[in-house]
Amino acid sequence: MHMNIKMQMAEADNAVFAVGTVDLPDADYATQRAALDAGARAQSQRRTRRTSG
Repeated sequence: MHMNIKMQMAEADNAVFAVGTVDLPDADYATQRAALDAGARAQSQRRTRRTSG
């Protein structure tokens, strides 16, 4: 499944944020759930690499 991701920087007071949006291929709940699950897995893998390296 191909998904376009757009990232943008945002500032509020003295904080800087990365804001991202994902364009899903359809509005189906299963597609939304798959995208959220994939994001959670990727975040977990990044966390594991940081703590094991």
